[in-house]
Amino acid sequence: MVDDVRDHSENLEVRENSQGNTLTRRVLLDDEALEQVPNCRNLLEKKEYLRLLSYVAATFRQPLFYIQSIKNGFGIDQPDPQKTLHSDTFHPTMKSWFFLDDVAPEQGPFTYVPGSHRLTLGRLLWEYRQSVNGKHLEVIYARRGSFRTSPDELEAMGYGKPVALAVRRNTLVVADTHGFHCRGQATGKVSRLEIWANRRTNPFNPLPGTGARWIARLEKRLHQRWWLHADQRAAAKGEQSTWHKVANKKLLELDN
Repeated sequence: MVDDVRDHSENLEVRENSQGNTLTRRVLLDDEALEQVPNCRNLLEKKEYLRLLSYVAATFRQPLFYIQSIKNGFGIDQPDPQKTLHSDTFHPTMKSWFFLDDVAPEQGPFTYVPGSHRLTLGRLLWEYRQSVNGKHLEVIYARRGSFRTSPDELEAMGYGKPVALAVRRNTLVVADTHGFHCRGQATGKVSRLEIWANRRTNPFNPLPGTGARWIARLEKRLHQRWWLHADQRAAAKGEQSTWHKVANKKLLELDN
């Protein structure tokens, strides 16, 4: 699959986001992109794969899938907020990584606190305190509900230590990112390539949704439209959008 991506990356629309010293580049795997990378299509059509993602996400709705490249040490010389242990939101939500490269410890592997997707009394009390102080929290992502935590707070909540998942290529990791996790600390300029999936549902919707393909296609089109709208708004201000287009070759190259 990795050769499929490397050989056809010049035909894919690549977008980039910068967070501190990390660049994230993504290709939305819509129907047009999947025509260029048929091996990715084969993965996304595997029932066992989709069922596992649906189980963790607690919905039949398909995730949004991307080819993603994480490039540590290429952004501005500021801390990456994703390298601090955090919970994405207050309810269960799913992210997955099918790694197309080996991920060594020095490459900033995905890091997770085992069992932290389960509520404890300490976690409930901690969540309450965070919610009360929400608008005064220092990190903007925390003010939006993605609360940050520390080793001392993890212990008080009844959880153990985080585990860095250094893995071989072709490894699949699926996580409930209500649990505490982060992007691992990396050494120098390193990069990894992966198939990334994300699904966050409305926690107040009692229905499991549907896995109909036409709904998944519609959602991808709306996502592309949202990106284009963001491009237009940013261009009107003489700026780049948060997820802006970059040259196709930048998905794989190891420089800015």
